Amino acid sequence: MYDEHSTREDQQNGAEEDKNQQTSMEKEVEEEAQSSEDVDVEAKPGTIEEEKKEEENVEEDIDGSASLIDGEIKVENPSGNGEPAQVLPSEGVEVWVNGEKIESKHPVYSEDQVELKVVEDIKPVQIEVNRDKEDMMAEVEVTPEYKVKYNLIDKKPSKILTIKAERLETLNRKVSREEIYEALEDNMVVYGIDENAIEELTQAEKRLSKVVARGEPMQEGVDGYAEYLVRTEKERIDYDDEATKVNLRERYYIPQVEEGEVIGVIYPAEEGIPGYKVTGEEIPPSPVSEKIVNTKEGAILSEDGTQVIAEYAGRPVVGKGKEDVVAVENIYVHNDNVDMETGNIRFQGHLKVEGSVEEGMTVFADGDIIINGNIAGAYIIGGSHVNIVGNCINSSVRAGGAYLLSQQLAEIFEYLKVSLEAALENLEQLTIALQSRGELSPTKYPHMVYKLLQTKFPEVFEFIENLNNALKERSEFSPPERVLENIEKLTKFFNDKGVMNIKDEQPFRDMFNLTDESLIELLSLTETTSDVSVNYVQNSTLECTGDINVLGPGAYHSEFHCGGKVNVNKLFRGGKIFAGDDITIGELGSPGTTYSHGLVEAPAGHSIRLGKVHEGSRIKIGDYMYRLDSTYSKIKIHLDQEEDKVKVSYW
Repeated sequence: MYDEHSTREDQQNGAEEDKNQQTSMEKEVEEEAQSSEDVDVEAKPGTIEEEKKEEENVEEDIDGSASLIDGEIKVENPSGNGEPAQVLPSEGVEVWVNGEKIESKHPVYSEDQVELKVVEDIKPVQIEVNRDKEDMMAEVEVTPEYKVKYNLIDKKPSKILTIKAERLETLNRKVSREEIYEALEDNMVVYGIDENAIEELTQAEKRLSKVVARGEPMQEGVDGYAEYLVRTEKERIDYDDEATKVNLRERYYIPQVEEGEVIGVIYPAEEGIPGYKVTGEEIPPSPVSEKIVNTKEGAILSEDGTQVIAEYAGRPVVGKGKEDVVAVENIYVHNDNVDMETGNIRFQGHLKVEGSVEEGMTVFADGDIIINGNIAGAYIIGGSHVNIVGNCINSSVRAGGAYLLSQQLAEIFEYLKVSLEAALENLEQLTIALQSRGELSPTKYPHMVYKLLQTKFPEVFEFIENLNNALKERSEFSPPERVLENIEKLTKFFNDKGVMNIKDEQPFRDMFNLTDESLIELLSLTETTSDVSVNYVQNSTLECTGDINVLGPGAYHSEFHCGGKVNVNKLFRGGKIFAGDDITIGELGSPGTTYSHGLVEAPAGHSIRLGKVHEGSRIKIGDYMYRLDSTYSKIKIHLDQEEDKVKVSYW
């Protein structure tokens, strides 16, 4: 703060002291005057004549007086024993008596030289700078420079004349920009200065306050964080009142991800922005930290480290903490029975059920399935191997579902390819014949093709329909995307009469190429095999691309379809077996029956080994059907392809 402020206060304090002193002196004068009036003249003895003579010679006692008129003091001297007038100076006026400046009450006479000097003063610029506690704001209060003048006030004659003057202040000059900046610098205000506010202060003609500087608030940074895009906990499926279809066996959803799916996004930390106080001091933001995400089996980070990606299909697992851990479990363990309370279980990956699967329930996984209990009246659909530790009663079990679909589609495509190839040959011959006779026109061409298919190759339309039916029957699985697209194109071309829009044979040939392409891709998938393993089977159907193994007491009244071997350790009674490889059975058929029963079928080039087989059991190898006419033990049945004859041997 400037010293001008202290000077103003000193002047104000001095003026107040003079005023108090003057007031005291006036009171003293009044008391003296009162005292003089109260004094009694002591009576002295004498004659009347003497008293009269004295009265004629004594002058009347009259106090002197002084007045102020038009800036001049006029003094009347006292008479008799009267007291002289007195002059008391006041603010803004100097009183000089006979060349001497008086500071307090002073007697004056008419012969005295009394001079009044009116004071003229400059009230200097005042600048006050205040900062808030946080030093984020500075306020300046300015008072411009004033010229102070006094005008004397006329006073009537009085014994004690107090000189009074009217104080007048006029603007002498405004506060300069330099003075404000100097004050700011003295108070360490150097940042965030508002030039417009300072300009307003320099134009002020009276006291004015303005905020002239503001600090810059610090902006905190943001720590790195991870946002996970998938659910990780099993969720209950709720059906609202408006649901048109409610499946009470579908009770829960197990969160799952597909291969290549983005599980989460990792956002980098963002540094904070420093702030500044009006003093120029920097306000640093808090340090930030990057989010660390560690990936375990089944999850990987993208090349730039900003995404967590599923390496294969399965259940995402996210452990959150100072460092997150993300994995994809390709096996889901259900630690209970599968019943109406738990609902069906569906999982993209491997699945393990620690309990049993009750009637009407479905267990699906596109990987392996292990069921440690029994299944009864259930549907088990596995994309790979299925292992039922307990018994399988009145149930349907399919292993290698995706590959079974591929096998089924491949078989249909193979028939379709043969028909389309023959149709193309016929079309070429017909086109040449009609062109030679000049009977072929662009408008007739599509009708000719359509009629050719309807009359000679109607099975083409049936094969296309069979492809779509196979997709519906095994809707749990999908063929390769390209194969699915090709089926849609073939359906549109043949069954939706797209053939009616062709003008030459090229679109027809394109359909043949799509068929061949799909067949090649599907055949490459059917090489993968999936097995079924079970303890005991009754009134059930087992289907797989690999082997079927019955490890316990055996199988009763059941049907097996597999692309590999069948191994039944003990009994197989009252059912059918269709295998793609060798068959081994501990005991086939029922004793004491003579009628034909059961059927065990193996392809040509493979054998059927039987520990014991009862009369009436039917065996088929290749195209040959063989009925056993007696009970045998430890025999091997195979087709001698050179002799084209079924042979039985012992082992």
